[in-house]
Amino acid sequence: MKTRKFAKVCGWALLILGAFSLIPAFVGSAHDLPVLRLNISDGKFLGYLPLNLLSKILLIGFGLGGILVSHKKESTEDASIDYARVLFYTMGLLASFSWFRDTSAFFGYMPVFYGAGIFYGVLSLLGFYFGYITHRARVHDNEPQTHAV
Repeated sequence: MKTRKFAKVCGWALLILGAFSLIPAFVGSAHDLPVLRLNISDGKFLGYLPLNLLSKILLIGFGLGGILVSHKKESTEDASIDYARVLFYTMGLLASFSWFRDTSAFFGYMPVFYGAGIFYGVLSLLGFYFGYITHRARVHDNEPQTHAV
């Protein structure tokens, strides 16, 4: 899969996830989640992924970003690579917050515990793969072949 298609698919997936997480029927109760400073619209999406308003806005923002980047006409591949790299760094940072008890709630503003840390880690790995590994393979494929005679 090309990086442009990844940005489009990931963008739509994150936008749909963020939009559906705003519907109260899909969000379970937050009674077993730790108390946060920002507890607006919090709960477990589909009973697994802890989200609040800030994390829903983040998902919708990354979703719209991926969709816009994939539809950009000029130098789309470069913009898609940048999107994948930003996804890698941002989601990787959020996933690393889940490793420590003091930062697992993003300083009280966003839940990064339980399944959210794994979810952000998977997004980060996908961003790394499409931002660095596939891009590097395509650059080496386009280099002219030199043979020793």
